[in-house]
Amino acid sequence: MVDHTRAMMCQLLGFIMLLPRMVLGGLWDGMQPGTVSFRQLGLCASGQPAYFGVIEPAELVQPDKMFVETMGGAICFNRASCNTHELRLWTDVDIFLSESFLRLSPPMIEFLKSGAAVPLHQLSGLVDGGIYFPSSFSAEHPWFGMRGLWAFMCTADIFVGKHNATYEPVYVPGPGPLKTCNEAISGNGANYAGCQNRTNSGMPCLPWPDTPNDYNYCRNRDGGRSRIWCRVSSPLYHDRPDYDYCDAVTETPESTTVYHHGGLNHALLLGAAKQALPNLTLISTYGSSGGGVAATAWASLIADTWTESKVVALADGALHTFPGTSLFDYFWEKAPYGAGPLGQATPQYDVTTPDFDWREVDALAKELKSHEGRVAIAYMSCIDDSVVYSERKRMALFANLTKTLQELVDPVTQHARTWRFLNNLHACSPEGSAFSFIGNCTTHHLLKSYRDLKDLQANISATEFARRVLQGLQPVPGSKATTKFWYEN
Repeated sequence: MVDHTRAMMCQLLGFIMLLPRMVLGGLWDGMQPGTVSFRQLGLCASGQPAYFGVIEPAELVQPDKMFVETMGGAICFNRASCNTHELRLWTDVDIFLSESFLRLSPPMIEFLKSGAAVPLHQLSGLVDGGIYFPSSFSAEHPWFGMRGLWAFMCTADIFVGKHNATYEPVYVPGPGPLKTCNEAISGNGANYAGCQNRTNSGMPCLPWPDTPNDYNYCRNRDGGRSRIWCRVSSPLYHDRPDYDYCDAVTETPESTTVYHHGGLNHALLLGAAKQALPNLTLISTYGSSGGGVAATAWASLIADTWTESKVVALADGALHTFPGTSLFDYFWEKAPYGAGPLGQATPQYDVTTPDFDWREVDALAKELKSHEGRVAIAYMSCIDDSVVYSERKRMALFANLTKTLQELVDPVTQHARTWRFLNNLHACSPEGSAFSFIGNCTTHHLLKSYRDLKDLQANISATEFARRVLQGLQPVPGSKATTKFWYEN
């Protein structure tokens, strides 16, 4: 494992030394109008190459402006979470493209990774609504005529890490009658007939529908997977049955090395963009879910990079955790890639990444104040976003925060925390620099799936709210004081 880690470090450092020739020479040099090209930069959490997209508009109408879209991204912070099937989708580009909802073929994946120019309308067809920038930019779109970057998050760290982490196994025993069970296992576990009925992340197994004699024990009966596994009720995707892996009692699980290089990758990407476009007047960023968390975290650093530019960050469906709560306290103390004690004790690369104290309720407001109105942040969300509730539950399970698990999915508690967080953000930020649009709904990615939702009092739709914010404008023309667009409660 040590030799492998050193080899990967040499590979990455060698790649960084090549950046002046490969990337920094001009991100948009030679780009064809109306296309996106994917370039390699840094590593995913798996240790495999990471990629980002460079977008050239069909017609360059706003050369002094740039947009950045950050797509999704789960986080992991221990061996159990990093080895879970659902979260592993977000730790490797090939796994995500082939096993997620996209289901792209190997030839298509290799084509996208080749750096070839892909017409934007073809990309839109492939990702099926998974992006905000459209296949064709109409004059009504906030990013009409802008160059852009599309950052796919595959580093399991919401783009703040610059570390390698080695996660040691922590055995979670199942409650089965182990004294009467044969826990012998070999190979991929096709012969396993033991009594483990919890996954290695602590999730309880569901009964097998077709072989009742196996109850809810972990199995790999046909040898079709790499390890023993079981069906679980997934809190990440609307409680539909999915699967997760298990460990037998007699197994000695290996440690897991994860390359949390999201902050490093993003810093290098923004540095390349700064060299290519040094005199921007507006940088417009959008992220959904984990990408939205990253967009808000990076807004201040983007403003520090382009010191004369206005920066706006719109987070869609990204109210996963709130500063000053037990979940944030846990990540501050335990995440080896964050701004807390573990992350500060083991920095791997000398690049600047978001480092403010997320435990402070007014952490974001302080960042906005420090830039005196040049940075604006906006949140869009359904008040009862079902996926956000599920992801809170999943994070709490992995973190073993059993005492706070119920409150993380309790609507009354979460409503109170949402309003507390947003009211504080609005009250403590410079006038006209914090906005929010909250609907009485349960869907995820409000802008992508509920665009016509309206705030009745202000008579503004989710689409119009996003359009004006991403253009660097006030949601209501001429009114800095109108910043909250909330359903009537």
